[in-house]
Amino acid sequence: MEADFQQYYGLDISTVDLCRASRLLFQLPVSGRVITTLNPKAQWGWQEFLANKTNFLLEMIVWQNATPTKPKDKAKHKAEKPKPFIPDFMKEPEPPSAINEDSVAMLPHEIEQWLSLPRT
Repeated sequence: MEADFQQYYGLDISTVDLCRASRLLFQLPVSGRVITTLNPKAQWGWQEFLANKTNFLLEMIVWQNATPTKPKDKAKHKAEKPKPFIPDFMKEPEPPSAINEDSVAMLPHEIEQWLSLPRT
């Protein structure tokens, strides 16, 4: 935060009163260190998204125009289809698997027996 205040406002944060510092904090630009630390997706602005999308679309056009005519080459060509670039900080975490690793598989009649046990 100190570096952001120095860069964007030219202020030494230790000389700014707390009330003013809090107001200035909320006015820091999205590209500031504080914001990108709290939300890594903010590292990219619309320019980066647009450049990434343009690059992907150009790769798709080149790929589509290079479609082979021989059937044996089509499978290889399809496997080489371009994929959009997604930076590591934007990748969504993988959803947890439906069954946990420590789960015990049971047959339906075993589940019925377990459920019919008296509860304490």
